[in-house]
Amino acid sequence: QHVDFGVAGCSDSDKEFVLEHDDEELFHSDFKKKGQVMKFPEFANPVKIPDLYEYSVSNQEICKQNRGLAVKFYKNTPEAL
Repeated sequence: QHVDFGVAGCSDSDKEFVLEHDDEELFHSDFKKKGQVMKFPEFANPVKIPDLYEYSVSNQEICKQNRGLAVKFYKNTPEAL
């Protein structure tokens, strides 16, 4: 059985988008260089996913919106539930 994992995260100062398979990084977005970084060498015949970097950029907008809502919602939440 295999495990696929993806994470998209954002903060005021940083962005993250990574895809993994069985604890091995397949891909991450380099937001400073504005491109995708495939982690497998060409001889491994890696899967190419068109527009994955563009998807990760659009996902950052969703992340920022969700983060704003979470900050607003949890700001006045009582500590003891």
